[in-house]
Amino acid sequence: VPLEDLKDAATHLIEALRMRNQYMERIGNQFPVTTKRFLSGEYPANLPKYRRKNTESSES
Repeated sequence: VPLEDLKDAATHLIEALRMRNQYMERIGNQFPVTTKRFLSGEYPANLPKYRRKNTESSES
């Protein structure tokens, strides 16, 4: 896939997510916090250093 196509797709995706955020605010629903932080620019500069993986098994 050409790099220019990837850039266009990413730009359109960000625009769609911003529109979805505005829509969710207007109808009184919550937008996912992680996505909102990426759109606001808080992430990726402020990402946690690691994430703990759930390794517990659900065997009984």
